Amino acid sequence: MARNEANIGTMVTTKGSTVLHSVLYVSTAQVLFTAPRMEELLTKSRASNARQQITGLLLYRDGAFMQFLEGPEGAVERLFRKIKADERHFAIVTISEGAIPQRRFPDSPMGFHNLRDHAVRALPGFAEFAETSLSMSEFCDEPGRAMQLLGVFERGR
Repeated sequence: MARNEANIGTMVTTKGSTVLHSVLYVSTAQVLFTAPRMEELLTKSRASNARQQITGLLLYRDGAFMQFLEGPEGAVERLFRKIKADERHFAIVTISEGAIPQRRFPDSPMGFHNLRDHAVRALPGFAEFAETSLSMSEFCDEPGRAMQLLGVFERGR
């Protein structure tokens, strides 16, 4: 295990209590992400997230993003402010935010799936989401549906 990945799943405060926070949002890219551009984003983000004890999942499809972030409250809030100021995307809508009892993706500073990949389509439970657009209109009225989609990848790890 790399030094910056140690103890991500069991972050404990100095007072001995575990404090975790999560944010789930959707957004739209200004320009479609090419594979090299996405790889650059993932490499930089994973290194930064590991240093800040942030884990989570990024889903992408045809210029639309859904991202779930989890970790120390202050770190997640700082990162989300930075994300909201990032000009590479717009129409950022928070679907869910708040305290969580445990991590859903403890082993990954940023898991990633392109929903167009054939391997993703084979995951148990994904069929219901095969044509999802990751749009705010799809998930804002039904935030539970977004959590169900996350669950497909949580189980499929």
